[in-house]
Formats: sequence, structure tokens, C-alpha cells
Amino acid sequence: MYTFIFNHYYFLSLYVHFTLRGDAMNNKGLNELVVKRIKDIRHQRKMSQDQLSGLADLPIKYINRIENFKTGFTIATLEKIIHALGVSYQQFFDFGSEPKINNDDTTFQRKKLLRLVHDLEGTVVQLEDILENTQNKKDRY
Repeated sequence: MYTFIFNHYYFLSLYVHFTLRGDAMNNKGLNELVVKRIKDIRHQRKMSQDQLSGLADLPIKYINRIENFKTGFTIATLEKIIHALGVSYQQFFDFGSEPKINNDDTTFQRKKLLRLVHDLEGTVVQLEDILENTQNKKDRY
């Protein structure tokens, strides 16, 4: 079974690489399936493009351009997106069925929490700077 999945994934990887990387507008067969799958899973997860871009570590404009067929993408990018969506390759590439999404998936939840913690750390640093500046101004007067 793993050999089949690997071979299936490898074939799709090569096909996606050669058809989607270049002119995404002229080659909509597999491109439409892949992009629709990204959108469907993202919507099932109740994720915004911004959230997906954060989890996949890709610019939001790039996610938007992919979903609107304005640009192609590499297999490495697709892997980042699949991983950020929290589904297996087999689930993602099974175009004949609805992806089985468990919104309580610990990996997905952990990634969301880590992103929130990272964002909060930045906010805390900004607040500390504001407090320090306020204290310095207060000490001067």
C-alpha cells in the first residue's frame, strides 16, 4: 500500500510540477482539481487565506494568486500547503471523495497555537517597549 501511495504521489508530483509550475491559466485540468481541493479543505477548516499563509509560511498574496489561477506553484509549495491544511497526501490527492477533516486534529491545533504564541510574543515585546518608554518619560519629568 505504501508503495502504491508513494508511486501515486510521485506520479502526481511530476505531473503537477510540469503542468502547474508554468502557465497555470492554460492548463486547468489538474490545476482546477488541486486548487479546488485547497479551497475546499481550507473552507472546511474554517481557515482564511491569511491563516493558511501563516501556517504554510507563504505570503498571503501568493495563496490568493494560487486560488485565483494567477500563478503556478511548485511541489514544495504544495507540500507546505497540504501540511498546513493538516491532511495526508493520500487524503489530499483522493479527488473522488470529500477529505475527512477532524477539526480537533492535534497537529493542526498545535500549529495554530504555536502561531498564536509567536504573534503574542511579538505583541508582548511591543508592550514592554511602550511601558519602558513611558517609564523613561515619567522619570524625566
